[in-house]
Amino acid sequence: MFCTAGLVSAIATIEVRMRHTNTIKENRRLKLLAESFRREMSRSMRRIEAVPIDTLKWLASVDPAKPEGESFSIKQERETTTRYISYWQRYLCYYVHMQSLGKEAVKEQYRVQFSNM
Repeated sequence: MFCTAGLVSAIATIEVRMRHTNTIKENRRLKLLAESFRREMSRSMRRIEAVPIDTLKWLASVDPAKPEGESFSIKQERETTTRYISYWQRYLCYYVHMQSLGKEAVKEQYRVQFSNM
């Protein structure tokens, strides 16, 4: 009886450690995702100045048949852009984390339902 109680306690301890290890791995993975997104956004922001004006006009257009009169540009101040990048990083991490849990678990635990697009 004492042996069984000790075994149950040991198994519970191992399960807690495994969950902790999985959480650490997941957090590392999400951190890599956020850092990668930040690097890509930074690289894109630097490169936009090298894009030809005609291309920027097409990027600004909502009509696929004709370019916009004004070219695409980053209109926000640096702090605003940094804040928006931070929001997107958090969204990406949230989405990837929810996807890793599976649709049914997310729906049951968090009442979130992702569409099939």
